[in-house]
Amino acid sequence: MFRWLRGDLIPTFGHAEVSGVELGRLSGGERGDFIREHISGVDQSPLLLPELDVLENTALPLLLDGMGSESAFESARSALSAVGIEDLAGRDLRSLSGGQHQRVAVARALVRPAGVVLADEPTASLDRTNADRVGWLLVDQVRSNPQRALLLATHDLAVAGLCDRVVDLTMMPSNC
Repeated sequence: MFRWLRGDLIPTFGHAEVSGVELGRLSGGERGDFIREHISGVDQSPLLLPELDVLENTALPLLLDGMGSESAFESARSALSAVGIEDLAGRDLRSLSGGQHQRVAVARALVRPAGVVLADEPTASLDRTNADRVGWLLVDQVRSNPQRALLLATHDLAVAGLCDRVVDLTMMPSNC
């Protein structure tokens, strides 16, 4: 859904700009560095690394930023706690349910305290209680932190209702 904004695709017309930086004008390496530092995401299918356990997957953005492992793992534990799965920190991904995978992906997206979070159906595989928890967590991150932005795509009307601004794409003219 957000491949152009993550920098995976270069627009054929117009441009994608994040924090005043036009992604299409950056070289591949510059774009990769910018995205790693400023954008995190939660996809419908969590993009987790099976070689890493839950805590390592969550801490990965901080470790790639050069943060020491002790601090990165402490921040990762806090993010896992926020999504209600701190007790799974040392678990192998193969032992998790789909909803638990999704919450690991949300924790990983939120472990870095600033930047843009792109969330594509982050609650689709969650039960109502956890969907509400994740929805509130994502929205609260933006409301409580001026260094944070959220772009959320969802069919979940309860989660959409938490947002300050909603654009209903089903109502958009077909020539957009």
